[in-house]
Amino acid sequence: MTTSNFPNGATNVADSVSLGSYVAQDPTKVHSWFDDFDTFSATTGTTGGSEWLLTAAAAADTAAIEDADGGILLLTTDTATADTVYLQWEGFQPTPVESWTFTTGTPMWFKCRLKLAVAAGAALICGLAVTDSSPLDASDGIYFLKAAGSATMSLVVIASSTATTTTAKTMVDDTYTNLAWYYDGTDGIDIFVDEVKVARSVITNAPSTELAVTLGIKNNNATPRTARIDYIFVAKRRDTDI
Repeated sequence: MTTSNFPNGATNVADSVSLGSYVAQDPTKVHSWFDDFDTFSATTGTTGGSEWLLTAAAAADTAAIEDADGGILLLTTDTATADTVYLQWEGFQPTPVESWTFTTGTPMWFKCRLKLAVAAGAALICGLAVTDSSPLDASDGIYFLKAAGSATMSLVVIASSTATTTTAKTMVDDTYTNLAWYYDGTDGIDIFVDEVKVARSVITNAPSTELAVTLGIKNNNATPRTARIDYIFVAKRRDTDI
């Protein structure tokens, strides 16, 4: 039985270049980042030393790896209306690391898988945003955003607090959803839900500043709220690609 149509591997580069004989795709073609949440560490304040910077309203607002198949990050708020759990990638530095910039003409990808126990419960953000201790209203970024008390998930493309907001999905209680976007380097960002293209957003308000991987929730009432994040993936074609 044939196990592969490409027994010698498949590549995305010419035979003559350094990785022309490499049996897999050339990973240096893109800058990529992926977190499957098999490990997790977070600190509050500017002490550094962790993967994520955690901003929490109370001690009972937590982020932790759950005992579950596949690597799951569980965000849990306490009972106060304004309880929050916000995370920005800091890469073991004292402050968030803004390692992503949207560049006109350069393809870029983002994908995450997540769910909320109550779809119309807490507000949620997942995407790329400028450093912000309360990122639900981040002034610059490209991120999926759901308002408190609503089940509607949208993609927000925002620069200097001027946003283009495109509806992506009506979330369902306790149901995992794949959310993704792809910028092909032209004039729009394609939005995907569970691997189906559902909309296209213009880049009129695309940010030009550096952005950090960002996620979090904010409670909407006096009931504990939870969100589960399975993974987050980001990639951008290198400008130096040849």
